[in-house]
Amino acid sequence: MSALLYDPDNWLLSTLRALDDYVRDTLADPDVEIEMNFPDLKELEKKMPLDKAIVHFQLDDMDDPVLGFGIPGKDVLDETDPANPRYMKHEAALHNLNFDVGVWVSAEMGGGTKQVLLVQRLKNMFATATGRIRFNETTQGLNIVSFDGGRNVLDRINDVPLWRTLDMTLIVRCVSRHIPATDVGVPLDVLQDANLTITNEAGLPSPVETP
Repeated sequence: MSALLYDPDNWLLSTLRALDDYVRDTLADPDVEIEMNFPDLKELEKKMPLDKAIVHFQLDDMDDPVLGFGIPGKDVLDETDPANPRYMKHEAALHNLNFDVGVWVSAEMGGGTKQVLLVQRLKNMFATATGRIRFNETTQGLNIVSFDGGRNVLDRINDVPLWRTLDMTLIVRCVSRHIPATDVGVPLDVLQDANLTITNEAGLPSPVETP
């Protein structure tokens, strides 16, 4: 299965690559080309009729909701210096990536029948509970929020019929990790001065009363 996994330290690029790789492996169709952007219409004009069906994923929006209060994340023990082990804060951030998804098919590739089959397979991959679980486990960290929409149209480029599916939206959620470049660790031990002396306004030692 997918060799490209999600990397929280390189969250945006690894999401695009893992999604691309996952779709290719899952469809496993040599007659389908996956494009991680909206197809170049000028290039399509030169290719018509298409020798392969196209499924595109265009990242067109990102939402970064705030997680809780303060700095969300995890305290991780840093033992780089064994004499001074410290807990380092690994900050977490949430990202919802919105993809426009489309299908493009010429008559030579199966026309409307191939179009419907590809949409059906995409829905099976991203709109079912088992498909979402498999996607999360395979990419090791990415989650499907939703996969909605879909409208079939018969278009023409250079007077050649082109079956298209428009207005499908895939939302992928990921959590990124941010490790500070400077030391903001918290010491494991706190040293207290047992010989602390409290002085009054005159500068003389004051007794410390304990209950």
